[in-house]
Amino acid sequence: MKQEWFERWFGGQYKALYPHRNEEQARDQVKALMSACSPSPSWNILDVGCGSGRHLQSLRENGFQKSHGIDLSPFLLRDAHATGLSVARADMRQLPFPQATFDLLASFFTSFGYFATQDEDVSALREFRRVVKPGGWLFLDLPNRQWVVQSLVAHDTHKVGDETIDVERFLEGDQVVKRIRCGDSGEVYEERVRLYSLSDLKPVLQDLNLTLLRLFGDEHGADFSPDTSPRMGLLMRRN
Repeated sequence: MKQEWFERWFGGQYKALYPHRNEEQARDQVKALMSACSPSPSWNILDVGCGSGRHLQSLRENGFQKSHGIDLSPFLLRDAHATGLSVARADMRQLPFPQATFDLLASFFTSFGYFATQDEDVSALREFRRVVKPGGWLFLDLPNRQWVVQSLVAHDTHKVGDETIDVERFLEGDQVVKRIRCGDSGEVYEERVRLYSLSDLKPVLQDLNLTLLRLFGDEHGADFSPDTSPRMGLLMRRN
């Protein structure tokens, strides 16, 4: 079977292309989220799409020892394992946990909206809700669709070591597509992320009995503005 784009992409080239996704950024985002939740150190927390564990490490540093992560990339999970974090390889559409396990589930920095259809995205969100305790919290960190459309850079080129990386960006239906060409190897990768507006998500949240409590406009916890915010972070509670 043909691999999904996210099964191919999150390896060495991904890490090299995004060095700015660093520990400081993760610390800022965790601080903003925890300030809004007022959590207890005893909370069970799940980071869905944890990658190499930047946010998990920050959670542990802030005293949340029952923090766990799942990701699909063996490459990124090796980094997380090497630092002693509690992680497992799993598909977010089928989380390997009993229902009502976690006090907080977080999906940081565009780890949601990857699938071929909106129905699959909704199924993943339903799975998120399943593993959160009644009264527990969910956090989705998404790109702000309006900002992405307004600020999209159609093409640029990067040097990663000695290799030239050519990046093309375009809109295709309700997805933003990033096509990454690696000059020396000739490999071509894609990122495909569905762009959601708040009006798109409100009926989905209502159907899943999730209450939206706050919107963040960036990883520092700024208030959300549809026109100027790069991010749209949804902080919700399960009813």
